[in-house]
Amino acid sequence: GYILMNILMIGYLNNVWIHVPDSTCPVGWTALGSSIYYISKATNDWSHSRKDCQERGADLVVINSREEQNNFITHIGAIENVTLHSDRVWTGLVNDPWNWSDQSNSEFRNWKSNSPNTLTPAEKCVTVKRADKKESWNIESCEKKHPFICHESEQSFTSSL
Repeated sequence: GYILMNILMIGYLNNVWIHVPDSTCPVGWTALGSSIYYISKATNDWSHSRKDCQERGADLVVINSREEQNNFITHIGAIENVTLHSDRVWTGLVNDPWNWSDQSNSEFRNWKSNSPNTLTPAEKCVTVKRADKKESWNIESCEKKHPFICHESEQSFTSSL
């Protein structure tokens, strides 16, 4: 997992993410903040991606704030041995109307320019660009294939161990 440490360097307090082994994370998962993440290297459509997450006891990733997205995107590439074959990954946000797949109530949005205004009937599912902290959310056809990220709170996993 990763922990956020405040370190005093040259008179400034800096936030630094440090990798530490975490015995509370299931194999293949990584802790970041108060959640743990599973990053799929395989690609799938949105509904099969969600089903895979649910079979792991989780759901597709929910992004609750700009800070969470920035931390998440900054460190996604640092997670061990991750090589994704797409610059976008599925999130749990879907236009049904706009709801998160896990029914959480986050109202945070970080749309790419012209989204969600350019909806076609097939565009109902949201991807996030892996390396972009600004305007990185896009609406795509749920049938497209992308890698996906599952998330769950650490407390949920540690209480089930």
